[in-house]
Amino acid sequence: MHTKVKSSTMEPRSQDTFTSVYGPQFSSTTFGLQLPPLTFHPHDTHSLLAHVRKNELKMRAFHNILILNLFLFVKVLLPAANLLQLTDVRDACCEFLKAQLHPSNCLGIRAFADMHICPDLLTTAQSFAEQHFSEVVPGDEFLQLPNMQVIEMISSDQLTVQSEEKVRSGIC
Repeated sequence: MHTKVKSSTMEPRSQDTFTSVYGPQFSSTTFGLQLPPLTFHPHDTHSLLAHVRKNELKMRAFHNILILNLFLFVKVLLPAANLLQLTDVRDACCEFLKAQLHPSNCLGIRAFADMHICPDLLTTAQSFAEQHFSEVVPGDEFLQLPNMQVIEMISSDQLTVQSEEKVRSGIC
């Protein structure tokens, strides 16, 4: 469903629309998006592809910013949910963090889960780090680990590496 923006606080522009598909409505200007009108002629597929590629890059950047802000919000929300014993909120935050696991952040998420007593998230982040050990080792989070945690990690039977030589070269 598309309708023109009608707001007393902003002048509506032709490219501003509310989009609602089974959920809340958002205006493209709410997020600072300036979407140009699409002009497409059936015989001009090159123009359509160029338009799609240009806007796809904008949407990827927007997606990355949105995920970063959600990540920061969850880092504040989860401790509050624990304090207020809102287990559904805490569990939703943990599920979000599980979905964001990456070799560059899994050890930080693991430490965060440990600090806020989220055992399922802790286990998932630990397993992720062990499965992606060769990608985790060059990261800043691994370099900042205390010696005891490094020893625990490399002593794990669940560590996934091609050879023990890779473990030695990763920590030396």
